[in-house]
Amino acid sequence: MPETIDFIDVHDYLVKNDVADPVTIVKHGKPHAVMIPYELFEALQNSGRKAIHVSELSADDLDAILNSEIPEECRKFDHEVKKK
Repeated sequence: MPETIDFIDVHDYLVKNDVADPVTIVKHGKPHAVMIPYELFEALQNSGRKAIHVSELSADDLDAILNSEIPEECRKFDHEVKKK
């Protein structure tokens, strides 16, 4: 579980600590942002992956998703999406 700090304490945290793992920044008692090591940020930026809206998917992409098979090793997560 990531370390959690209040947003008011970010400056002091950075002065006293290296950011080696993600740190959750809390504002008004709720998660507000996540601080990550710069090397991880660079890797994410350079991965070539990006989030897109479903409306941006092509017909071929949608067809591939709708006709895909769930790998057997992923069945252990079925309980997370099954309706009660």
